[in-house]
Formats: sequence, structure tokens, C-alpha cells
Amino acid sequence: MNAFRLTLRKLRLFALDTRDLLARARPPMTPSRLQVLRVGGFDFHEVGRHIADLAIQQGGLQPHERIVDAGCGIGRLAVPLTSYLTTGGYDGFDIDRSAIRWCRKEITPRFPNFRFTLVDVYNHHYNPRGTIRPERFEFPYDDASADLVVAASLFTHLTPTAATNYAANVARILKAGGRCLASFFLLNADSRAILGDPRTIPKFVDDRGDHAFASPYDPEEAVAFDERAVVHGFHSRGLEIQRVHYGGWAHRPSAVTFQDLIVAVKRR
Repeated sequence: MNAFRLTLRKLRLFALDTRDLLARARPPMTPSRLQVLRVGGFDFHEVGRHIADLAIQQGGLQPHERIVDAGCGIGRLAVPLTSYLTTGGYDGFDIDRSAIRWCRKEITPRFPNFRFTLVDVYNHHYNPRGTIRPERFEFPYDDASADLVVAASLFTHLTPTAATNYAANVARILKAGGRCLASFFLLNADSRAILGDPRTIPKFVDDRGDHAFASPYDPEEAVAFDERAVVHGFHSRGLEIQRVHYGGWAHRPSAVTFQDLIVAVKRR
């Protein structure tokens, strides 16, 4: 989307948001259209329900368990889980200050077992002024304290050194037998065969073997990882990959998600 079309879209969304505000028509725990646009757009509640279904069906989340939402954004996963986690708990963290502010204002007062933490981690694309290096960042949770970690569209915006550190953190905070549900752009024979196809989005033009960038000038815009490297990296940290669901980004018409989805379990 070019700058002119994006500006027109923002103006239109601003007008709709203003109308909703004046008419008090925005449902509870629903961010403005402009806020949703900042995190990718699409239908906020529909995407949230989809991720929640994956957390329950693929990640095995139970109503009494504790989930950590790594890169929680504006609470898309949190909102649908408020009616599911009856005796469990939710913790999310993100580098987006305005998103965390909104979640703390709109979700936590209604559901005190839903907590949100701002982390000032550097990311060239999303937080270029961040003060914490991603390869040294520690998730703000105790060891063996989570039953499920969800990382939706998180590893897809991390450089290899940052991804290695984040995988180690996932393993650290998971209980023995705990699960990880993480999305990736996985490079294998099938996906590498379509990288040059003009229909492919994102377009990974800078393939370096174990990973590829969509833009060498803005690495964290979109990152793909070699599937074998991901399997090895998870395994070396005690995370055994149980299932891989390949996504629609590589032109798989029957895929249930756009990105590739990995389900892993921490060894007991």
C-alpha cells in the first residue's frame, strides 16, 4: 500500500472511529480501527478467536492453566480468552507502548487475572529506540511458571540471534510437559521453490541458508527460518516439536493458518 492510499485509509478509519465514539457504538474491549490497523488490520475479534481456537485445540490450553502471550500486541488473543480462562491466568508482553496501555485500561480492570507488561526491547522495524537488546532480553516471568506459551507472529520478526534467545526463554518459563505454540515462515524444499513467485507474500529476497529476510535494510520486517534449523534449535533447548502445520503463505490452499504453526512440548 503506497503512502497516499494509506493516508486515505487512515482518514476514513479516523472518521469511522469518531462516529463510533460520538454514538458510543464501540463494543467493550474493542480497539479503534486505527489501533487495529497499526498491528496489521483485519477483523480484530475474528483473528483473536482464530488464535484462541489454535491455543485450545493445538496448544491444549485448559481453563485452569496459565498462558504467556509473547508479543501480545493489542490483546487479540487475550480478549476471547477472558471467557475461557475461568480459574487460570494470562500474562502478555509487548514492545508497543500504546497497545499495552490499551490492554491495561480495557481488559485488566474487567479481568484482573489478565496482566500486560511493556518491555522496551529493540526492534529495527517496530521499536528502533528500544533500550534492551533482543539477544539479551529475559522474559519477565519465573522459571517453570507457564503451562502454554503462544508466540503468534513473533519469531517472524526476530533476527537469528534474537530468535535463539527467545526460544531459550520459552523453554525456561515452561513447566515440564508445558507446550509452545509458535508461528514461523519455515524454509524447506516446498517453500523455497515459490520464493521467486510474484504472488508470494512476504517476498523473501535475501536467502542466507538458515534464514531469509524480506528486506536486508529492514531485517525485522519479516524473517523466515530454515525448518531444520528451527527443529534443531528447539530440540537443543528441551523443546520437542510434536506437530507442524504448514501455512498458506507458501501457496497451500488447504492450510488452516497463513503462517506455519509449530507445536512443541518441553521435555519432562
